[in-house]
Amino acid sequence: ELLMSHYEKTGERSSMTMVERTLQSVARGGMHDQAGGGFHRYSTDAKWLVPHFEKMLYDQAQLLHAYTRAYRLTRNDEFRRVSGRIATYVGREMTSPAGLFYSAQDSEADGEEGKPYLWSREELKRALGEAEYALASRVYGFSGPPNFEGRYILHRPDSYEDAARAAGSSAPELLKKLDAIDAKLYAERRKRRQPSLDDKSIASWNGLMIEALAFAGGVLKNDRYVRMASRAADDLMKTLRDKDGQLLHVARGGKAKLDAYLDDYAAVILGLLELHRVTGETRWLADADRIGNAMVEKLWEPGGGFRYAAPSVAYLIASPRDSFDGAFPSAHSLAVRAMTGLAAAGRPRYARYAAQTMAAFEPAARKAPHALPYMLWGLHEYRVAKLSEDAPPVEGPGLPSTAGLVTIEGRLSRSKLSPGEPVDLVVTIKIDEGWHLNANPASLPSLVPTAVGAALEGGKLAVTPRYPEGRIIMIGPENDRVSVYDGRVEIPARLVPVRLPQSKTEGRLSVSVEAQACNETGRCLAPATIRTEIPVRYRNDGVTGRTISPAD
Repeated sequence: ELLMSHYEKTGERSSMTMVERTLQSVARGGMHDQAGGGFHRYSTDAKWLVPHFEKMLYDQAQLLHAYTRAYRLTRNDEFRRVSGRIATYVGREMTSPAGLFYSAQDSEADGEEGKPYLWSREELKRALGEAEYALASRVYGFSGPPNFEGRYILHRPDSYEDAARAAGSSAPELLKKLDAIDAKLYAERRKRRQPSLDDKSIASWNGLMIEALAFAGGVLKNDRYVRMASRAADDLMKTLRDKDGQLLHVARGGKAKLDAYLDDYAAVILGLLELHRVTGETRWLADADRIGNAMVEKLWEPGGGFRYAAPSVAYLIASPRDSFDGAFPSAHSLAVRAMTGLAAAGRPRYARYAAQTMAAFEPAARKAPHALPYMLWGLHEYRVAKLSEDAPPVEGPGLPSTAGLVTIEGRLSRSKLSPGEPVDLVVTIKIDEGWHLNANPASLPSLVPTAVGAALEGGKLAVTPRYPEGRIIMIGPENDRVSVYDGRVEIPARLVPVRLPQSKTEGRLSVSVEAQACNETGRCLAPATIRTEIPVRYRNDGVTGRTISPAD
């Protein structure tokens, strides 16, 4: 997901190359249940062939979202097919009669690991006709010797296109035949003793599956997936709440218990927000907002970040504060995306909670960015939504904001603007003591450089800032050499009016500074854009509104 965000932001093709190669390899291996759909928990080898055969709901949710997003970016039909098979598997085997999703399926039956999923050659021949067996043996890799303890794990050594060429047919024709083969293999497999089902429903895991199904329904134009997500959300809001309407953690057989934890709140918010985006139904946004209010009220810590559990929860011996994303995203990473999503959906007050959470985890993310990919995905969403500019402050004590530590002033060499005639702008930036801004260019890729901009409503300007050299300081445990602006700094810029507003003789020049405040311990706050305005007049002699090339 982070690599796809990076590709969306930069267009850097190598990011998507890694995504496509990884998702293709995972989908073609034995970790992917080729006959029944869905994915086993993890691979035990480097080829994705031999899995630990347990199936987890949260894996299905995250993989469904990832494959669907990859399909949206690449239009690779293999990814669309995998997404559909995950959704079908979850609907068939992991969904309660009322709509909530179950947690997991065991890895074994009769005490034998993987037994429901393994095949002998004789079993495959009995399940399939001669022609189908010949095709399946090539596509699903059982034409050679057994690959796991004398039996076969179905996998795909080749792409559908390569397999179709080898069979002398087209990929669509091959897939149609494989659908029939898969149905026969699955029906035969269902005659065996099935793995045990963990039929409890966990709020956070359900939240991620609701988000993934709603997202897949929107991207793939499949109303059935959206209905599955809506039905689960309805059941969740009915079942996983106490008599006061507060979110609960887990349910089984229609009975719920335990106060919700941070990851429960955040993941459920994400599911409801995606349903709102896909369906346009305001009730989902209203429910997400109510849960967001409760999450902040019960779990927010003024120093930045959230408690994992409310102080009233006495049965936990510790309140964990994970600083890494594992098989399931860390609670704070989920919280960043949830708060960002609420702010982007028209509830801007949540943006500060996202920003302060990211600031609290900045040292950990900087030290090991690969440990927090889900949170960095949230940072990408935060920046795309441009939330840092106008978010109202969090009530009560908390971290400062970049906008609260920086003031700017602007002055022009003349106040009258004429098309094509350059004018000089000087932006004076004042930074509170104890803090600095990153110079331009920034010294490290993780730092946001200070950037000056200017704009005319209804007009167009060419803006060329000339950034001064910064002061060199050493920051953080690694003693990184960083160039900074502190105290008071002036940044000159040359403005060339390319087009002036029509039918106006005066207006206001909007001057902006995008900046990120940091201190010498290495802590950086979320970036912000600070603005000021300068009154200007326009030359009104018959050429107002005329477009002038900057080269002129």
